[in-house]
Amino acid sequence: MSKKQGVKRGSQAHRDNMAALQKKRVLEDKIRENTAYIHALDRVTLALGRMGFRKKRFLELDRLIQEVDNDYREVLERNAGYLRAVNALGATWEGVGVPLPRAPYTRKNIVNWTVNWGGNLLGRLGIPFTYSPRSQAVNAIGPDVVRQPILTEANLRELLAGKLLIEGEATLALTEKGYGPQIGFTAEKWSGPRPSFEATEDGGKIGSLYNAVAFKSLARGARARSEFRHRAAALASESEPVGPGVVDYVNAEGGRVLSFASSFPPWLNHSWFGFYNEVRKRQLVALLTDLYGGKLPFACYPEDGEVMLKWGRAKDGRRLMAAFVSGHDDIENFPVVFPSAPKGVSRLMPDGSWRPVEFATGKDGVTRLKTTVRFLHPAIFTVFD
Repeated sequence: MSKKQGVKRGSQAHRDNMAALQKKRVLEDKIRENTAYIHALDRVTLALGRMGFRKKRFLELDRLIQEVDNDYREVLERNAGYLRAVNALGATWEGVGVPLPRAPYTRKNIVNWTVNWGGNLLGRLGIPFTYSPRSQAVNAIGPDVVRQPILTEANLRELLAGKLLIEGEATLALTEKGYGPQIGFTAEKWSGPRPSFEATEDGGKIGSLYNAVAFKSLARGARARSEFRHRAAALASESEPVGPGVVDYVNAEGGRVLSFASSFPPWLNHSWFGFYNEVRKRQLVALLTDLYGGKLPFACYPEDGEVMLKWGRAKDGRRLMAAFVSGHDDIENFPVVFPSAPKGVSRLMPDGSWRPVEFATGKDGVTRLKTTVRFLHPAIFTVFD
């Protein structure tokens, strides 16, 4: 028992206090060296204030938070030039469109971000995307966009008349709403033999699929771009097809729709056994290249690290690329596949200046920038194409 704190060691209150202090210490270390965390301070302060600690304990935490606040201000001062330069860019980002509501956010139309194509899929595979209330050249929708009152029926029809990627659970929702003719099949909950893996067009295998959806009664002209296969036993060498994994369909409205019969899992699983993996990434890049007419209009991160890559332009017309590494490992000689060979690349430095970056492009088309992108340290580049 600590008389000073009035909290018994080993009690739930003691464990709560220790957990909060540990979170504070981790945050303090991040803030000292990582500008990506500077905006977390106010949220953490508010959260600690709501946790109901005893007065003396809260006063101690308040003092510690003030120390973090001082570190926060030091980070701002040290990176003031960088932050001003970022603000001055006025960037407009491009990529696969992830639709947002066109009306103001309310409790009824807020998006469940755990099941969307943006930050939890494309943004972790290094494929540029943009959240936007306006349709892009290619868009992608998940189940909540369809099931919740986020988009109007007119918005959905507009998306289905363009180039669109659809996740498995979303195809069920569209079928329920009567959009089977637009997607080229009827989606049903899976009831046959469990798919052992998905076989892709390049010979890859994606295993143990989450919440597979059965695509039935395919319309004329609908074609499978991958297939689910079932093994009678885990180590069996033979397998049999049990349904399409991706269906490609051009509907009567002229829209081209690519529907995935597998769904986003509720966890961020990047292993061979999940939706998010290197084979899926190759499949997505190939299908997107097809949708964009044979050539991607943006850069991509080609390897298996967890990277968010943004692609766009500054308000003065300069081509911009931003990279955020979330996979815990720094990436040296940062690899990129550009849509065309760059003539030059510069990186924004902490003082707000731009420094040229050397690079070399290999026979495989991968350009390696001779710079390191650190874990959770945003890197912003100007690309001269």
